Amino acid sequence: DYTVRTERGGFATLVGYGMVALLVLAEIITWRNQNQQTVEHVVVDTSLGKRMKVNVNITFPSLHCNDLHVDVMDIAGDSQLGVDDSMVKRRLHPDGSPLGT
Repeated sequence: DYTVRTERGGFATLVGYGMVALLVLAEIITWRNQNQQTVEHVVVDTSLGKRMKVNVNITFPSLHCNDLHVDVMDIAGDSQLGVDDSMVKRRLHPDGSPLGT
């Protein structure tokens, strides 16, 4: 037998076990306190699948109207490509005034 048992070694072991037990107890208490919190108010987003209205006024002086298109992606990853059903495009003079009026 190559070990020597002393009172100090036994005391250090007991202190170590006590610290481990204290830390485990503190973790359990913290976990229980965090998991007992309840959410009293929940809001459900019912706008999935609906289109959002966005108003944009941008002038591209060197871009032809036929080359302009809009692609939209929301935060959920739903995308709408080539949104142009309600887009109004107007040709402009170089000075910015509408062409043809």
